[in-house]
Amino acid sequence: PRTVRAPILISFLFQTLFVLIIALVGRGFGIKVSLYYFFIFVPLGDLLSILPLTLNGMGIREGCYLFFLHLGGVGTSTALAFSLLCLVVVWGVSLIGGIVYLLGGFRGETKRHVSVQSLKEVEAETSFN
Repeated sequence: PRTVRAPILISFLFQTLFVLIIALVGRGFGIKVSLYYFFIFVPLGDLLSILPLTLNGMGIREGCYLFFLHLGGVGTSTALAFSLLCLVVVWGVSLIGGIVYLLGGFRGETKRHVSVQSLKEVEAETSFN
């Protein structure tokens, strides 16, 4: 249970921040729907986008945003532009993260390359001769 607690909390924090970012983008577009409404349709759109119907869920998420924003009284062209900008925001953040990872900025657990020579050295140090 303790092992799972931290990743679940981090996941909820990440998803909450993601919804807040999307809501801020919506505010920038002049979308006047409740913040709670964003907490309903953004996770739902992300959940639907993982269905293996299109490449990376493209079109599914945007259609979901368009549908729910239209129900919230937002015009079709505004909702479509908003959903496409949200896709660009996600791609931009992912690109930045990918570049940081490639440049070695990720300090997580790394795989160690073990050579035959290093194994022989370990064996020689631990032998009981």
